[in-house]
Amino acid sequence: MGEPVKGTYRRFIPSRFLAADDLPPDQEFDLTITGATLEEVEDPASRGKKLVSLHFRETEKLLALNKTNARAIARITGTPVVEQWAGHKIRLRREMVRAFGEEVPAVRVVVPGRKRSGARGGSHG
Repeated sequence: MGEPVKGTYRRFIPSRFLAADDLPPDQEFDLTITGATLEEVEDPASRGKKLVSLHFRETEKLLALNKTNARAIARITGTPVVEQWAGHKIRLRREMVRAFGEEVPAVRVVVPGRKRSGARGGSHG
């Protein structure tokens, strides 16, 4: 008999991208950006589009950027120029956000000094 399965089913579906299910609730994770590439994402909402995806020193998984997280990283690094983000550390956490008419977990970049957003309208991801 195999080992018992715990957690959401999404944890057991292989993906090269970081997802909210990869991050335990109420924990934050520091990652160092090593570069960025355009990658086709597996999310049906993206309809096969290529998104800027960040690479990190601490994990092989990529973070496909949405507008919310890209703006947060630009604030943290002091520049919107993606190639200048390499070497900067960012902090990620799981947050509940409003997307597509429902409340869903999402990966969010933490901007130091800003309060947790909670569920709200706006972009998804």
